[in-house]
Amino acid sequence: RDTARGAAFVKECADDMGLDEASRPTVGSYEETISHPDVDAVYIPLPVTHREKWMLLCAGKGKHVVGEKPPAKTAAQLKTWLQALHGNGLLYMDGTMLSHGKRITAITSDIKSLGAMKNMSATFAFNGGGGSFKSIPGGVGVGRTGGLGGIGGGCR
Repeated sequence: RDTARGAAFVKECADDMGLDEASRPTVGSYEETISHPDVDAVYIPLPVTHREKWMLLCAGKGKHVVGEKPPAKTAAQLKTWLQALHGNGLLYMDGTMLSHGKRITAITSDIKSLGAMKNMSATFAFNGGGGSFKSIPGGVGVGRTGGLGGIGGGCR
């Protein structure tokens, strides 16, 4: 990530929250963020092919991790990461929206009262024109399914 863009984003967020200059975060790089004593958890939105270094660094620096889907290239890779995190008393949570929490538990319970499911259909669509694929981190071809795999994860 571009450090200047990151600093501008932090300034914008701090301004929105009314934080004075002395209270604003001062980290800029991934390394600084992961090493900072005030950081407890790190969100890793990078393409799956670029996560290994950062997952293991987080485990070594005592940081909980929120990751994206798919969580790893293979089940074995994910197991290694989870062992590294859990071995240091750290948690991993996938970044799949709406899949955690009391609301989902309640909905799951309520659905059971409706009886057996007979049919389910889902659709996910977006306007892919206008160069929107240029904004996919690492490009469309990163990983097994690339950015398209992440986009498709919205429809399950």
